[in-house]
Amino acid sequence: MKKFGEKIKFYRNSAGLTQDKLAEMCNCSAQTISGAETGYSFPNSDTLFLLSQALNVPIAYLLNVNENDNLATDELYYNIKNIIQSISKEKRDLLIKLIYCFVDKS
Repeated sequence: MKKFGEKIKFYRNSAGLTQDKLAEMCNCSAQTISGAETGYSFPNSDTLFLLSQALNVPIAYLLNVNENDNLATDELYYNIKNIIQSISKEKRDLLIKLIYCFVDKS
């Protein structure tokens, strides 16, 4: 399971945001974002909430709140859903065909 800082960096990069842009969206400094990503510091609750909103990721995913494996599965489904929603219908149809190729039909 990824650490908090790794998740912030992953979701920031996935959103195409720089540390400076994410900091601007969260009303904090780029040093705050950098510190969170490297594990040097942890953001306050207000910044954590704004990070969650800016990255469009539930706080529970960032914090690994659940102690069970369901969170990893839920997070995977959440990420797949976001990817599928962001691509064209043609690419979606192709992706579905590819997925069916990997499904065991026995």
